Amino acid sequence: MNFGEKLRILRKEKGLSQKDVAEKLKISLRTYSSYELNQRRPRTQAKWEEIATFFGKDVDYLQIDDIDKKAAILESYRRDEMRLVYSRFEADATSKIVPFLEQLGWTVERESAMRHYKCDLAAYLPSTRIFFEFKVFSSHTPLTQYLYNIYGMVSTIPKDDERETYFFIISNTDNLKSEATLRAPQNLEIPIKFFSFNQERKEFDSPEMFKLISSLSQ
Repeated sequence: MNFGEKLRILRKEKGLSQKDVAEKLKISLRTYSSYELNQRRPRTQAKWEEIATFFGKDVDYLQIDDIDKKAAILESYRRDEMRLVYSRFEADATSKIVPFLEQLGWTVERESAMRHYKCDLAAYLPSTRIFFEFKVFSSHTPLTQYLYNIYGMVSTIPKDDERETYFFIISNTDNLKSEATLRAPQNLEIPIKFFSFNQERKEFDSPEMFKLISSLSQ
């Protein structure tokens, strides 16, 4: 139902005429009639609250049409599901990475705060640092736009004169690496490496990342 339909039902439940309600709300009959026809809506939050109080309803109930509410609920469910998928993906991938790093003597920080960016995981040696970003893509995710966003973000990472810096992207698809090959970053001082993790098998698709970490540990 829309705003007008809700008002009409609420008014009839109270056994009132449009004129009665208009007088109670101190508005013209013409204005109230336009509300019920869904041609107009209150212009101020105070009036919304007054109408809601009069009918014993929340303001949100009056303001949000059912179709919009359903769409909002579905979007909320979708976001919650994606957050859960991402959380599980990050946990599974991290469980493989962190013990390996610590075994090689790296200092590991989760959700490491940098000056312009907060990464998911960071690892440090006296001469090297690695920032990790975990990303779960759906089939319709625009990989190109994501790449450009990453390139822009990496370009803002503060320089560390004492440590060589790397940026690792851990995703659920190898397509990101292929996309990066076609659209290589320009003039970035920090190398970006792409690795794919198979969550079903809970394994990385190749040992490439671990070999690189081992070489950086020497």
